[in-house]
Amino acid sequence: MLAAVTQIDRVTQANAAGAEETAAATVEMNNEVDVLHTGVRELGALLGLTLEAPGPSSPGAVSGRNPVASARPTPLARTAA
Repeated sequence: MLAAVTQIDRVTQANAAGAEETAAATVEMNNEVDVLHTGVRELGALLGLTLEAPGPSSPGAVSGRNPVASARPTPLARTAA
């Protein structure tokens, strides 16, 4: 019985460590996304394009977003020159 409890404890600790690593990687990836969005907006501005800001209903929305859906590019629109 003690061996089983010890094994459960090890697995629980390993799962907790994995969850912490995943959370840290998620934060890092979100920071990278912010940097990329900034770069794309700056490039769009140089090319005379406007970039729609992510809103609650757009794929870039934070709450309840689907990571795959949010990877889609935000549409660009030409501005009058």
